Amino acid sequence: MDRQDLPDAARKFEESLALRCENGDEAGLANSLANLARVVEIQGDRVRATRLLEESLEVRQRLGDESGISQSLTALARIARKQQDDDRALALLCQSLTIFRKLGAKRGTAECLEGLAAVAMRKGHAASAVRLIAAANHLYEDSEFRPRPHDEADRQQTIELARARLGERDFAAEWAAGRSMWPDEVIGQLLGDDPTPDECRAVGRQNPALR
Repeated sequence: MDRQDLPDAARKFEESLALRCENGDEAGLANSLANLARVVEIQGDRVRATRLLEESLEVRQRLGDESGISQSLTALARIARKQQDDDRALALLCQSLTIFRKLGAKRGTAECLEGLAAVAMRKGHAASAVRLIAAANHLYEDSEFRPRPHDEADRQQTIELARARLGERDFAAEWAAGRSMWPDEVIGQLLGDDPTPDECRAVGRQNPALR
């Protein structure tokens, strides 16, 4: 979606929200809230985007929509990262990642790994960041999905920062290692000496198909 299309997109999602509310379509309401939140986020209003996503999360939790719950959590984590709230982002990503792994959702798992890579890079763990990105890339290659266009800039920034920190040879070595590891093996290195959250520790043992 081009930036010049954002106002029209926002208006359409606002109209969709009103219609879903009028019809009592809770699943559609949650989707419209999440879609509008994405547009608003790209426009730069992260406070409103967060509020919309929290509303979508509440509806999806009420419906028991695990896939939707994990998508809302991932989006909330992305905004938390952009607000430099790495601890909140990490907690949200680990929750989301646990659900995506349970569902066998490769794209969702890959997006969580990319988010964790950005957190790792900001915490100074360049090697872990590269391994997380490499593991995510492997999942993309093993599915029909590719990174979302609006996330590509963040992904490339993480890669370039890690490459500059490690140097080409060490970067390549960490990339190869990340492709050969289970995601939770890489995640366990994310916080250095800090304890890994239970949700993240459990990831990777639930669905061998995503190895």
